[in-house]
Amino acid sequence: MQRGISAGSFGKAQKAIKECLLDQSIVAGIGNIYSDEILFAAKIHPARLANSLTATEWSRLAAAIPQQLAYLSKRTK
Repeated sequence: MQRGISAGSFGKAQKAIKECLLDQSIVAGIGNIYSDEILFAAKIHPARLANSLTATEWSRLAAAIPQQLAYLSKRTK
């Protein structure tokens, strides 16, 4: 699913991190609700610019994606 979420993936983008997560050419399978849950878990505001995230925030985001996708997929069954 993911090739490694990091500043290299879209960290130079001058658009909101939520918009980056919704970009299916970068990360496939993350929709609107999932992106909200992921960003909430990572404690990152959806309107933050991707290029303004710190290394710590990138780490939290990278950890939150698989955790939240696993949790949410179990909840929907």
